[in-house]
Amino acid sequence: MKLIVRDADYAMSALVFMSKMAKAQKKDVFTAGEIATEEDLPGRFLRRILKKLSKAKILHSYKGQDGGFSLAKPAR
Repeated sequence: MKLIVRDADYAMSALVFMSKMAKAQKKDVFTAGEIATEEDLPGRFLRRILKKLSKAKILHSYKGQDGGFSLAKPAR
């Protein structure tokens, strides 16, 4: 049960961070490492969570050098 709570907590932390930063900086794409560093979350674990959110169409995932994750809907 605690694993589900931790997953949800990390997911919400990442989504709130992305929403706040998207509004403040007009930035759309964030790397998992950037989110992990700013929110003090374990990077490898956060990447798995972000991939699940991407599969659920909550986030968009981009591959490549300028890749990362962005919110699927506007941050409002």
